[in-house]
Amino acid sequence: MRIGTVDIPSQLVLAPMAGVTDLAFRLICRELGAGLTVTEMVSAKALCYQDKKSRGLLKLSDGEHPASAQIFGSDPGCMAEAACIAAELSGADLIDINMGCPVGKIVSNGDGSALMRDPEKAARIAEAVVKASPVPVTVKMRRGWRSDRFTAGVAFLDGKTPSPVMVRGWYGRTVVCAWTFTNSTLKSIWTFDSAAPGLEGYSGMGNHSVTIADFDGDSYDEICVGAMTVDHDGKGLFTTGLRHGDALHAGRLILSRPGMQVFGVHENCWQLL
Repeated sequence: MRIGTVDIPSQLVLAPMAGVTDLAFRLICRELGAGLTVTEMVSAKALCYQDKKSRGLLKLSDGEHPASAQIFGSDPGCMAEAACIAAELSGADLIDINMGCPVGKIVSNGDGSALMRDPEKAARIAEAVVKASPVPVTVKMRRGWRSDRFTAGVAFLDGKTPSPVMVRGWYGRTVVCAWTFTNSTLKSIWTFDSAAPGLEGYSGMGNHSVTIADFDGDSYDEICVGAMTVDHDGKGLFTTGLRHGDALHAGRLILSRPGMQVFGVHENCWQLL
């Protein structure tokens, strides 16, 4: 694989993730065959303001090449300057622009995936960075901007009858609706809304899938949406508070422990340590 003038020795690329792809993690992935590693995302403004902590995120190990340094921001001029700073400080072979991060504190500043709401501005940023950068430039982006996320599944809420379950919302408010489908007719059973009084702890806990299983051993299915689970009767069963994540697996993962366990990958749980 080749990006501009940079040859990538394998098709295995480590994607950037804040709080995860630090120097130690990248070295492990490199030893396991990654042909390209990418730093955690670094704020363009922080680089322009000479923030020492942000500059430290750009440190590469000896021989960590090819490697890419990722920056984020929404001001074309600042992004262009930051690209030059990042390339010089890190010695990276590539500069990557983050236009895909959906985290609230990033999007609220107009950075990350918020740029998908303004394709013309995104293009101006990319153009400015490409013109300024001494190395090839790539962009991490999403297909577009959507305010809603939808998932669905089938649950045996009474232990016998399959019921359609619809889930809306991952990053903030989450709504779960359960239905019966009889004689070609949908009928609502219950609706769980994390915006309802007393359920604030369930907001922002969703991930990119819905997992349905009997989590509490009562012979009825529950609905797990990332770091939160709704009971078969539409009431909140539990929430871990670890917030939004990506992949999630449920099952008898630890045979020495009773019941089921859930393993999930979260984006911001490092902030709780």
